[in-house]
Formats: sequence, structure tokens, C-alpha cells
Amino acid sequence: GTRAEVEVFREAPTHEDLQCGAVVMEQTGTTLRIRSEDRCEIVHIIEHVTLSVPADADLSLKSIAGQVRIGSTNGMVSLDSIAGHVEVVDLREAKMSSLARGLAMTVSTLGDRGITVSTVTGAIDLGVRVGVNATLVVRGMRGRFQDDLAGTELSGDVGQDHRAVLGSGSGKIEIDRVAGNLRIHR
Repeated sequence: GTRAEVEVFREAPTHEDLQCGAVVMEQTGTTLRIRSEDRCEIVHIIEHVTLSVPADADLSLKSIAGQVRIGSTNGMVSLDSIAGHVEVVDLREAKMSSLARGLAMTVSTLGDRGITVSTVTGAIDLGVRVGVNATLVVRGMRGRFQDDLAGTELSGDVGQDHRAVLGSGSGKIEIDRVAGNLRIHR
């Protein structure tokens, strides 16, 4: 289908605190924008947003103060400035930057645009399903690179840079600037 569903749960210490903010939803064409709006100088609200979109929808999230979990998707996932931990399952295409609490992602197959990740503070746990063909390039990593895949062709391990070929190596997974460990596994 082409329908998106949004569920918002808001909590605050008092009713007055709840009045200090709102979740605003705006739709223009095929774009749905969800944002938080502060109405007071100091806001004590916690908001949990659950968004269900069609599997082929492109998803773009920006300036999120908490964790992000994304289920299986065929669309492009764009994440920027995420303060909490990021977890993505069955990822095909993505561009992610400025992740402050690490990343756990599982790649099932790669789309034409591949996966690009930059500036991650925290560990990266990269699960790769059987049959994924990709060249993994890691640049500027300050941490340990742990390869738990059998049959991976490692090359170019120089200091903070690493390269691994999975299967034919036809797709791309690029990871730049990681302050943490990276583990790749099935």
C-alpha cells in the first residue's frame, strides 16, 4: 500500500509540561514531515514516535534526540544527526551521518546506491546475510576491526583503514570516521 501510519506517545511529569510542546505532522505530496515543536523555554517531554510506511518508501530522519529502530525496507534510508543508538534490519540502501551512540545494521542485499556511513561515535555491528556481494571500505577508524565472516577476502588493512571483499564485491558499503570498534558477521 501507499499508506503511512504514525503513532505518538508523549509523557511528561505534569499536564502543564505536556502543554510546552507538540508533535506536528505535515504532508505535502508524497512527503510526510513529523517534527517536535517547543512552546516553552524548558521542555520536560519524552516523545516516542512509531512510523509504519510502505516497504519501498524512502525514509529520511534528521536531528533525533533518542534511539532509532528501522525494520526491513527496500527504500533509501537517510539518517543525519541521531543522538541515540541506531538499529536497522535488512538494509539495502542508506546514507547515514553523525550517529552518536553506535550502529547495528543487517544487510540482506544491496541496492544500486549502496550504503554510506560517516562519523559514528560508538561501536558498529554489521551483520551481512549470505549472498551479499559487496566491497566494504572502512576509513579513519579508531577502534578494533573484527571480521567474523568465513571466506572474506581482507586486504589493505593499514592502520585506521580496512577493506574486505564479500562474494563478488560488486556492491559498496563505505564507512568513514568511526570512534569505536567494528564487527562484521553473518
